[in-house]
Amino acid sequence: MNLPVLPCESFTLRLLQPQEAATAVKYYRSNQLHLNKWEPKRPSGFYQLSYWQQLLQQRLRQFQRGESVHLCAIDNRSKMMIGSCNFTQIDRQLNRNCFMGYSLDQYQQGQGRMTQIVATSIEYLFAQRQLAQISAGYMPSNQRSGNVLQRLGFETIGLERDYLQINGKLEDHIVTTKRNPYQFQFS
Repeated sequence: MNLPVLPCESFTLRLLQPQEAATAVKYYRSNQLHLNKWEPKRPSGFYQLSYWQQLLQQRLRQFQRGESVHLCAIDNRSKMMIGSCNFTQIDRQLNRNCFMGYSLDQYQQGQGRMTQIVATSIEYLFAQRQLAQISAGYMPSNQRSGNVLQRLGFETIGLERDYLQINGKLEDHIVTTKRNPYQFQFS
């Protein structure tokens, strides 16, 4: 399976290779306080190079098996990671669904980049993986995330109480879904 390289105006979306672990470490270290309030509590070693080398190798294997797609947005000039869009729990058998999560560097906020990252990633996933729909959730207090999903045509399914453990605490999430606009013959 070919690894995706998705060029955008000022960045490129692609999977990081294990030898690029330092790129991910730098992104997550510099955004630790910013992302803590929206993401699960990080395991021991998360900010270490060896952890990311192993994780990136695992993600490549998962990609090749069709289980997940972890795209990183790499700035075309600085070559730094500025965001991510991840598709996990890909089910190509029963409901042809997956779950999406995403993040953006704290200094990239308010420039429309998150919307562009997610839109480009979704386009790739629908076209290449031929899934019927993508699900995504966001905490009610994270209206910026909700706005991204709304702009991209996600429909609200409802509120899930104590849906995910975020930074050590169960948090409610608004669950949304987007259907594939392409007319594939799902069999």
